[in-house]
Amino acid sequence: MWKGDQGLVRRIETVALVEPPVTPSALPPLQPLARWDPTSDSFHLDGSVQEKARTAARLGLEPAAWERELSRRGAALQALLDQGVTEPDRVRREAWRALPA
Repeated sequence: MWKGDQGLVRRIETVALVEPPVTPSALPPLQPLARWDPTSDSFHLDGSVQEKARTAARLGLEPAAWERELSRRGAALQALLDQGVTEPDRVRREAWRALPA
């Protein structure tokens, strides 16, 4: 996100998990995790309960742990935004400090 001549510009509209390709020559399928809603200027998680459970399993997590991790990361990114950190390279650097293991 950055301030342009016409206001705030968002670079990311969808967050997705890259799945393993079906064949070595195929493009890997994407599983959308969240989409940006321009009306509320916020991201909303995609998927049914089953899809979320499948994503958690794919990542080796229990569904509740996956939800906690999403919340933790969302809170860390929101804190950076609240501090005015919006330039992509700086967000990447600061996010690692904001998200201790």
